[in-house]
Amino acid sequence: MRTLLEANQRAAGEVLEAVRATRAALDVQFNEIRDMREEVKGLYFESSTVKNDIYGVGQRIEGLDQNLDAFRLSSGIVVAVVIVLQVVLIGLAFRGRG
Repeated sequence: MRTLLEANQRAAGEVLEAVRATRAALDVQFNEIRDMREEVKGLYFESSTVKNDIYGVGQRIEGLDQNLDAFRLSSGIVVAVVIVLQVVLIGLAFRGRG
């Protein structure tokens, strides 16, 4: 009976050690999973920041496009005025000679 009791105590001790080892392994895995979740949260935050930066760049490009269109219009008007003035000056030069 005593031998059987000692064998049961040894078996219970071995099971307890196995449970402790399993618990330690689970704790390690839990910590790894928690670290990965934190990394995913960080990546999500970074991707959101990048999306906002891309949107901001898009807005700046639209503003630049509008400014470029305005510049083209005003420079076209200036070129047209210069051409008209040159035609007038050439006309006056030929009229003065004739």
